[in-house]
Amino acid sequence: CVTVAFDIDNSKLYKGTDIPVKRDEPGWYFVVVHELELDIALNVNDVVELVVDESYQAALSRGHSAGHLASYALNKVLDQDYWRKDASRKDILNNRDFHSYAQTLSLVSENTSTDSYRLGKTLKKRGLNMTEMLADLSLIEARVNDVLLTWLETKAPVVMKCEGDTLTDSRFWCCDLGIGESITMPCGGSHVQSLAEYKDITIELAFKSDQQLEMITKAN
Repeated sequence: CVTVAFDIDNSKLYKGTDIPVKRDEPGWYFVVVHELELDIALNVNDVVELVVDESYQAALSRGHSAGHLASYALNKVLDQDYWRKDASRKDILNNRDFHSYAQTLSLVSENTSTDSYRLGKTLKKRGLNMTEMLADLSLIEARVNDVLLTWLETKAPVVMKCEGDTLTDSRFWCCDLGIGESITMPCGGSHVQSLAEYKDITIELAFKSDQQLEMITKAN
């Protein structure tokens, strides 16, 4: 399942990283293409049946939504004690956006989300007390897990909002946690429909080499 851009004037498809234009370029149409592993010839009007592995998709959805929640919970905990000055970038919950500043890689797998953060000099200049943060990783981990537990108890619905029917129209992940904490963020992936689908979400923080922090989020 890949993203493809169709050049209307030249009747040519471009796949993935070969796409030479940005979305909404006039004369181009972005579509989803399903690549078949079978070595068969297809003709126009042939019928192909696509079957979704529901259990696998559900596991990916749990991991994906859990990763979003964990990033906001981490921002919230760090905002309380680990910044020495205000930051220009805040998340939608009005916490300093460590996740956005530092994230270098995010991977979603079955019931798991893995986020990598780079702890460079720029974060220190922006006001993050990095030495204290690294010394308190176990405490921060426990506090993030407490926040996640509180949020899961709301059993809040997760809603995907789309601005249109085409592939390039913006999509948003929305979760109203109540008590003034409502999240809306751009995301077009597969997600749960409610936090009631979780038994628990927990994170682990690990300091890696070369100023790299990793957060592994596990969902059940």
